[in-house]
Amino acid sequence: MKILHVAETIKGGVETYLRLLCEYQIEQGDEPILLCNEPVDWLDSDKQYVFPRESRGLKGLLELARSYKAILKESDAQVIHLHGTFAGLIGRVLRRSAAGRPLVYCAHGWAYDRGDGVLRYAYMFVEWLLSFFCDAVIAISEHDAERYVGGRGKLVLIENALADAFDVPPSFPDKKTLLYVGRLDRQKGIDLLVKAYDDGAYDFDLLVVGDSVLADATINTQKSRCQFLGWLSAEQLQQLYGNVSAQIIPSRWEGFGLVALEAMAASKMVLASNVGGLTKLVHGAEGIVFEANYDGLVEALRKFDRIESAEIVHKGQVGRAFYEQGYRIERLGQQVKALYSRLCG
Repeated sequence: MKILHVAETIKGGVETYLRLLCEYQIEQGDEPILLCNEPVDWLDSDKQYVFPRESRGLKGLLELARSYKAILKESDAQVIHLHGTFAGLIGRVLRRSAAGRPLVYCAHGWAYDRGDGVLRYAYMFVEWLLSFFCDAVIAISEHDAERYVGGRGKLVLIENALADAFDVPPSFPDKKTLLYVGRLDRQKGIDLLVKAYDDGAYDFDLLVVGDSVLADATINTQKSRCQFLGWLSAEQLQQLYGNVSAQIIPSRWEGFGLVALEAMAASKMVLASNVGGLTKLVHGAEGIVFEANYDGLVEALRKFDRIESAEIVHKGQVGRAFYEQGYRIERLGQQVKALYSRLCG
């Protein structure tokens, strides 16, 4: 089966999801192809289409739409899988371009799941309307499934999952070390985390992996005591997990929190804000859950500062067991394949 995956941007969790899903599909004899805003190193170059985009905005969306229509004219893909809000917008508005091929949409977290206000209800209306222009809508967590506002019969719950790439038992550093992995954008709460860490006096290091995509968070990396490492390759990040004690995820909103699964697979304790799909994951791993604000972060950092190393190791083992129970990539791949097969008839 040939599958066209479409994403407007793929930094962070969406790229991890796509990489693992495509690798699984290739192993199963399927042929994934990808349309996105930049080339990736985990898919053969002849299976990739890159649309030109200098920055997010109307021009970038028009370029995505143009490239999408052109690819559909020449591609014999049997299923089209849209990833993220903007790819979902373009793909569903251009529903006729799919020429009868099944159209699957995964938001990777609802755009309207960000608090109150008129804009939230506008997003909800758009999602409801556009749900009638695709064949299935994948929710990546129970949280997202509960907040679905689209048409009946479209929703399919397929929780996120992760490939197992970590050693068991894991290694730990001599000094207590906390890790953040993700975009340095406002959604991820990194600005609150950096401020909370810099305002305190903690007996542990804080490593920050990632970079800004939206440039909507104010962070003074030059004056901070955090260690900013930028984006790392999958192999580099895998090695880094052996040099940290735990991971923190301070998101303001989050559909699932794939990076939490990554930490659990690596047998590392997780600290996370009580938003979206994170709450279920961290409770299952017996980690630390905190309010998604500055005071909540300060309390969580103080709690982590006091916790004994033996308990951190134990919490990591609990998280590893929780991951093994139902969050391996094979389960997700099988469920997605079954959905494709059902839609193709």
